[in-house]
Amino acid sequence: MSVVFQPLDPHQPAPPGPPPTVSSLPPPVTGRVTAESYIRTSPTCAAGAVVVVNPVDAARSWVTIPADAGGITGIALAQVTAPLTVSAWVGGRYQGTITVRPAGASPVP
Repeated sequence: MSVVFQPLDPHQPAPPGPPPTVSSLPPPVTGRVTAESYIRTSPTCAAGAVVVVNPVDAARSWVTIPADAGGITGIALAQVTAPLTVSAWVGGRYQGTITVRPAGASPVP
């Protein structure tokens, strides 16, 4: 099985407020994983990102991929129950945001 990591969209506006200093991720998966979304949160594996999932209770964390120098370079979310956003900052610099929807949900135009 091959996995395709979705990139963040750097053209999406940054969430309001200062850059976060600590990641905010959903709780770990419980039970069987049926659908997942893979998101690249950092441009390289060397420097990871501070990652914020909002709302944090709209999914479960399945896999978190650490970067060499700390932070997160990628995540896999499962059990997505409502639309959510994933935003990332590397060294305090905004990297982008992506919206994840539940499996089978209609995309927003």
